[in-house]
Amino acid sequence: MERVCEALEQVYKAVTDVKNGFGVLDFKKWMPYSIMIVPLTEMLMNLNENKLQSPNNYNKIKCWYWAAVFSNRYDEAVDTKSYNDYDDLKEWCKDDQKILEFMKKFDAKTVDLEVDKQSSAIYRGVMSLTVLMELWILKRENLLNLLQRNCRI
Repeated sequence: MERVCEALEQVYKAVTDVKNGFGVLDFKKWMPYSIMIVPLTEMLMNLNENKLQSPNNYNKIKCWYWAAVFSNRYDEAVDTKSYNDYDDLKEWCKDDQKILEFMKKFDAKTVDLEVDKQSSAIYRGVMSLTVLMELWILKRENLLNLLQRNCRI
């Protein structure tokens, strides 16, 4: 049970990390699908237990997360999809050829970003990406120049 709690805490930190994580400012308010914490936690435990931690596998989990959010994957049949995604992610982390079926069909260019309901997963995903993008821009820009432009006396 302690391992599960530790993994859950790590996943929560990653989800709410606005610098290197998923950019969710407030879990209750902005997490696209709260149920996603279950397969994320299971995957973290699986990677650790099977010594499969690698940048490539962590990237696969990030790809799954964003594809699930922007395809509205968890709008229905939540338990089944959560269970299946966990099993499929485990296989994909062992074998690069075993990409999840829904991800093979996912095309970021076709996502309809014209949503106005704050409860929408896509709306929340856009907000998270906006948070991450803003920080990325700030990291890349010379902060002294930014300060000078915004603080002229």
